[in-house]
Amino acid sequence: MSDLPNICGEITAQTAVLTGLKAGTPVVGGLFDVVSTALCAGLEDEFTLNAVMGTWAVTSGITHGLRDGEAHPYVYGRYVNDGQFIVHEASPTSSGNLEWFTAQWGEISFAEINQAVASLPKAGGALFFLPFLYGSNAGLEMTSGFYGMQAIHTRAHLLQAIYEGVVFSHMTI
Repeated sequence: MSDLPNICGEITAQTAVLTGLKAGTPVVGGLFDVVSTALCAGLEDEFTLNAVMGTWAVTSGITHGLRDGEAHPYVYGRYVNDGQFIVHEASPTSSGNLEWFTAQWGEISFAEINQAVASLPKAGGALFFLPFLYGSNAGLEMTSGFYGMQAIHTRAHLLQAIYEGVVFSHMTI
């Protein structure tokens, strides 16, 4: 283990061959993704949250102390600033839903998906998507599905419902 931002080694010739990285490139102490995204988002106090919608839906914040007895089992870890801790919760309710949809109903570029979703009124429909294809850490015992789907709905409506379902899943983490 190395503290930030200490140089703790360099890319060896053998590693350079395996990875394509340049031999001699310094290796610096780093962060895991939850901490690095919070740092990049500029979290500085206990009043701001960071929402990441990647492979998992991750909501994180920083705090000045560990809390026992929380109703939800949040994950705590050391943050980059002395006396601060990262606190986060995550659920597999994010981009995997979109990947599943496009694998089942035809490949479509992200630009096309974004254009289709942008063509509809924001939060204006009655079609909902529960993004629990791979479960949830919220303890809701719910599975995934569309609710409110009718014959008038297009692929764009389904994509919008997936986007909105993923965003609103952060409220349950």
